[in-house]
Amino acid sequence: MKIKASLFVIALSGIAASCGAVPSDLPGTAPALTEMGVDGAEMRPAPAGETAANAGQRFARLRQLDAASIPVRGASAIGPGRYVGNLELKERHAIVQGAGFGETVIEGNLIVGSQCRVTGLTVTGDVLFSGNNAFSDVECLGQVIDYGVQNQH
Repeated sequence: MKIKASLFVIALSGIAASCGAVPSDLPGTAPALTEMGVDGAEMRPAPAGETAANAGQRFARLRQLDAASIPVRGASAIGPGRYVGNLELKERHAIVQGAGFGETVIEGNLIVGSQCRVTGLTVTGDVLFSGNNAFSDVECLGQVIDYGVQNQH
């Protein structure tokens, strides 16, 4: 039994250019990559304690408290109020439940670590995800910056 076989020869000229060779005139130090916003501007987290322009007037009816008073270990339900400062959840599996949008207000940034859950808050600054597999259901007046993977917001 005879089987017909064909031999194909492909010329591979110029393969170095198509495989990602780096030109010699490219600078040795490339600029660092930054996350870009919708308008093309670089996105950076808001400074600590920076709030939306009208946040002071909008939430003036709430009593003012310190964000450092919020427990960040285990499960915590926090009452209505205006908590001044950043809220940072570093511990895994931390759960923070606020009294609702516009009732529990963080005047600053919310930094969410790995496997944390935050619901029922208004954040006047930015929400930053520094870990993975976290969940947040918050009203954010700033921007949401996600440095992790599989976060839900």
